[in-house]
Amino acid sequence: MGGPLAIVPACDTGWRVSDDTVQHVATLQALADHADAFPMTSAEDGGDAAAFDRVMASMAARHVTSWSRMGGRAPGNTCRKGARLLQAAEGRWRGVVPFSGAENAGCGAAMRAMGIGAALPGPHNRGIMVALAAESAGLSHHSVAGCFSAVLSAGGCALASEGVPASEWPARFVDELLPLTRRHLLRRKGGTGDVPAASVEELVRLAARPWEAHRADPTLRLRPAAAQRAADRDEAFRAVGHGWDAVSSVLIAWDALQAAQAQAAEEGLGAEEEWGLLLRASAAHGGDSDSTATIAGAWFGAAHGAEALRGAGGRQAAAVEFRAEILALAERLDTVAARSGAP
Repeated sequence: MGGPLAIVPACDTGWRVSDDTVQHVATLQALADHADAFPMTSAEDGGDAAAFDRVMASMAARHVTSWSRMGGRAPGNTCRKGARLLQAAEGRWRGVVPFSGAENAGCGAAMRAMGIGAALPGPHNRGIMVALAAESAGLSHHSVAGCFSAVLSAGGCALASEGVPASEWPARFVDELLPLTRRHLLRRKGGTGDVPAASVEELVRLAARPWEAHRADPTLRLRPAAAQRAADRDEAFRAVGHGWDAVSSVLIAWDALQAAQAQAAEEGLGAEEEWGLLLRASAAHGGDSDSTATIAGAWFGAAHGAEALRGAGGRQAAAVEFRAEILALAERLDTVAARSGAP
């Protein structure tokens, strides 16, 4: 039928997005709300605790109001519960959702945190990026796996905007982002509730395992190639969780991106063709495909920019619901990036 790039909607009101993008827009709105007075250091590192609190309070409020846009979409129950708890808390955000000692969580935290990394790229911003991403997860998916998945999701946008190829991300995740996430969770105000520090340490080790495996063996893949048969791709994705949970959603999105980048580089393809490969790998499967594609798509955008797609991919992007709003938010977040000293 022509492949992913042949899908070009003729929709006057916008090509409908999923709950993932609705919640990601809420995250972007919260960051943009404070673009001119943004905390550049986390409170745990001696930064402006009041400024950090204002950003998170705005994020909680935006998360609640985003539910007015959920009609006809399919948000997850954990995200819904988090929004209800935040609404009842009347402005509070810290500790409203109790910290959980569960080994895994849903993918809700991962699929709405990407823009945090796009606003705060650069090694000097890792601390504040990790703190904001981890706390953004705590608005609904408050666990080690939830927080780490949000950090990786945001971290992917930061690394992509810095020009780091996806093949190098597992090492960065394990060596940079995981230790910062661990430190933040153990030092944060409000602590980890009834979950002992030793349990947090063990959960951090569990969260690191798939990325340590990929760091140790760069040839390890969920699929042999981006062009693998759909049934084989689904079998591989299903074996790791099919994108429904915190761990597999980021893992599948990363696998799709690195496969698309590798094939595009090998065959001398441009951004448009890479986008088609990424859609096939991240969105054409039977699991939580809107979440894995949302994460991977944000990373692609951070790597290439909004103007990279000029052909069929550009026509797809032009039809997306909330496009004008998202681009306006991106311009506001350029202010944050500029203030942070990003290149």
